[in-house]
Amino acid sequence: MKMIIKVSNQTMEVEIEDLNTRPIVAIIENETFEVWPEDKAAPAGMLATEPSVVRKGNKPTPSSSNAAGSSSPSVAPAGGSATTEGKAETAPLPGVITSIAVKPGDAVKPGQELLDLEAMKMKNTLYASREAVVAEILVSVGESVLHGQILLKYT
Repeated sequence: MKMIIKVSNQTMEVEIEDLNTRPIVAIIENETFEVWPEDKAAPAGMLATEPSVVRKGNKPTPSSSNAAGSSSPSVAPAGGSATTEGKAETAPLPGVITSIAVKPGDAVKPGQELLDLEAMKMKNTLYASREAVVAEILVSVGESVLHGQILLKYT
């Protein structure tokens, strides 16, 4: 089903697959998103009352190294919240970090690529949820992460 939606004064065409399956698959401008409308815990940057959305991208990301390591994973509180008071980005699903495009001190804008997470042989690019400065990166390339694990923190 195709729909026209308006978000922040921007009109776009959205193609929705089956509304009765979960997650709902939405295609916006040739980019695929998975939406869990009933989910109370929202991904990074979204209000908890909004539906959860995971962007499924295939855009190449420049690889960069990460000096910060993590001996034990930081996991978000039960309930799957993807932020820690809006100051962190967390893993939307378990997987392996394949590249990191930012470093501590980098200023990021909403929608800017942060890192790639591979899950079930599928690359998932995570994007900045808001304008901020990266304070700390808690993962490294090749590291396995858990759902809800804190990946990076903002100042």
